Parts: sequence; C-alpha cells; structure tokens
Amino acid sequence: MDIIFDFYKKPKSDFDKAVFCAFCGLRSIIGTKSYVKTNNGLLLARMFGYRSTAEFAVVKQKPAYFKSHFSTAQKVRYQLTEKIIKRELSLSWGLKYYSNQSKGFYVSFSMDFESLVTHAEKSRKSTLLKQKEEAQKQIIERVRKQIRGK
Repeated sequence: MDIIFDFYKKPKSDFDKAVFCAFCGLRSIIGTKSYVKTNNGLLLARMFGYRSTAEFAVVKQKPAYFKSHFSTAQKVRYQLTEKIIKRELSLSWGLKYYSNQSKGFYVSFSMDFESLVTHAEKSRKSTLLKQKEEAQKQIIERVRKQIRGK
C-alpha cells in the first residue's frame, strides 16, 4: 500500500510509471503462485491493462507511451529484455528474474533466486527429456538382467 500512496502523493516520471505498470502486470500474472514462466508479450499486455496478448494486439490505438517506447521489437528488447525495466524491478521492487536460452522468463517476488533457478531448470524440456531417457535405460537394464537371470 505504501507504493500506491507514494505514487499518488509524489509526481513520477514516465519511466517510474512504466516500472509501476510492469510491477502491477507481473503481480497480476503471478497471482497467488510463488513463481511463473511468462513472456514479454504478456507482460506488455498486462502493463497496459489487457488480459492477453491477443486482446492487446487487436487494439488499433495503442497508448502514447507504448508508441514511443515499445513500438518495435528492438525497443521492446531494449526496454524489457535488456533489463532496463526488469533491472529496476529487481533492484527496487524485489523481483527475481531468470531466463536462460528459453522462450520466456521466470519471475517471482516471493522466492529466493536460487529456488527460482532450481524450479526453472527442473522444468526445462531438455532436463525432463534426460530424466525420461535415464529412466528408460534403467528399465531396459532391469529387464535384460531379469531375462538373463531366468
């Protein structure tokens, strides 16, 4: 609540407002979960008050701040992916952010960074595939031993 009153009582720059909107957007994406995997498209939609990327995409008249700061893929990458806004959220708002060669990124306000990375790496398809292959190898070895033992 202090954050809201701070914004209400003190004048803020456009960047500060964008960071606040990103905070609100991420909080709405996370909801009651401890962490989520999301993407820049959904974050932008939520920053500007829309439920989904599809709902935001059909809007003909985008907000002025969007036009000036997010109108091209390069601007989105610079403002979000190059961590301009995400860096500020991490430093001042308690955001934990992790992305490593995956589509999207993992975020949390309640988990510590190590736990977030652990959950993200455990849920990677390559990790799950390796676990499945290992389990299959163990089953094959067990069956072969049973056949040889008979």
